[in-house]
Amino acid sequence: MSLLLSSPFVPVDHARTELKSSSNKLSDMIDMAEDIDEDERCPICMAPFSERSREVSDCVVHPVQCEAKHCFHLGCLREWFSVNPVCPTCRKQMVICTGFQPEGGTFEIRNAPSRLGGHPDCGTIDIKMVLPPGTQSVDDPMPTTKYKGITTHAFLPDNQEGKELAKLLRIAFNRRLLFRMGWDSSTQRMNKLVWNGINVKTNRSEFPDPSYLNRLRIDLKEMGVQI
Repeated sequence: MSLLLSSPFVPVDHARTELKSSSNKLSDMIDMAEDIDEDERCPICMAPFSERSREVSDCVVHPVQCEAKHCFHLGCLREWFSVNPVCPTCRKQMVICTGFQPEGGTFEIRNAPSRLGGHPDCGTIDIKMVLPPGTQSVDDPMPTTKYKGITTHAFLPDNQEGKELAKLLRIAFNRRLLFRMGWDSSTQRMNKLVWNGINVKTNRSEFPDPSYLNRLRIDLKEMGVQI
């Protein structure tokens, strides 16, 4: 039985909204749990998951980096992570790596009916990423130097694996891992936003590529981005 999907006492939409509006660090560390046994208890407060109010804090979540997907109340795990960012059950460390991508920007996922080469059975996930122009910070190669903004796209098949990778790319974007300041040959200066070593296809013509999705997942995992 999936309490989160079927129980009238669990405000799933409100919970997902709260996760998205939380700090990037918290929202990247936890995700909504599914298929929870009614008799299962939260290991932190020991209350059965079946005895929940309509409060968002009572929704059931799991740490995204916990391979066993141990489940807890959202409120309980939020408080636990504020003190110790490990899974309370298996002690898996919730390591969050962040990069030097400029702060801000937008990450928008669109769905298109057109198909990518090698994926005839599904549509396309079109991810639009925008970083506005700005000034390099003290962590960048040339502090106080201005740089141009960037608008780019990433394409994935609109199937289960593609949806998972789109979610991982969003996490990487929020952690400022996808872009960095690089060399601009036109100005002979380090003031151009470039990809940060992750293999992302930005053009539909780059398909088909049978091993691409696996390579992308490996690139993201090496940066600590995984589900």
